[in-house]
Amino acid sequence: MNITKIVGFGDSWMYGDELLDPDMVRLFKKRAHVSMTENTVYREQHCFLGLLGKHFGVKTENHGIPGGSLQSARWTYLEWLDKEPNPEQCLVLHFITEADRQSFYNPYAEIYPENTTRDEFVHSTWVETGVKSITSDWSDMVKQYIVLTNCQHMRKLNYRETVEFFDSQSVKHGFPLLQTHTMPAPDLWTVPSIPNPDFNWVTYFRDHPGNQKRELIKSGGHPNENGHVLIKELLLPEIEHAILT
Repeated sequence: MNITKIVGFGDSWMYGDELLDPDMVRLFKKRAHVSMTENTVYREQHCFLGLLGKHFGVKTENHGIPGGSLQSARWTYLEWLDKEPNPEQCLVLHFITEADRQSFYNPYAEIYPENTTRDEFVHSTWVETGVKSITSDWSDMVKQYIVLTNCQHMRKLNYRETVEFFDSQSVKHGFPLLQTHTMPAPDLWTVPSIPNPDFNWVTYFRDHPGNQKRELIKSGGHPNENGHVLIKELLLPEIEHAILT
């Protein structure tokens, strides 16, 4: 199969959170942040998605959202699909995040041209970590929603809905798909696009010998440059299998 692009959806691990250009740190010092436009090239080249694109000699599109949910993965996928003329020529890679995360659409959000994390979304994780751009009314609403609705049954339904959605989209539009868990799944739901349903990257890195010396993980818990190289190497056999089948 002729693949011309690899497109990624998911959370901060897909996005490449904490991958910060050393030159930016020297230039901006404490003001340097991974989401700055000056850091985009470095982040996208050093995250596993960019490394995979270089390995296969194809373009990449990174639609990962730090703190994103299963809903935001579906929504960003659908918006990508509306603009993609040849989805059948793309490999779609989905890093499945926690099923108890929720996202909401904010129709009054101020959108900036350089934004890459979807300002019009309000994510429950952003409320939990106290992101200053979220107003008190949104914060109160999200907290009430979580308190009144969060349960294991809902998490399983959210997870299954998303896994089945991506899997069926792969069949409908004819693109190879690989799904893998960023964090432990709430349920073991078997679909062709998840080759290892009981595997997740957070646990893998937590138990990895290299983690003891912080050789693979940044201070905030995301993979560093070496960690992304490791993810790329471990994904290669699964991606080659997905493309061939």
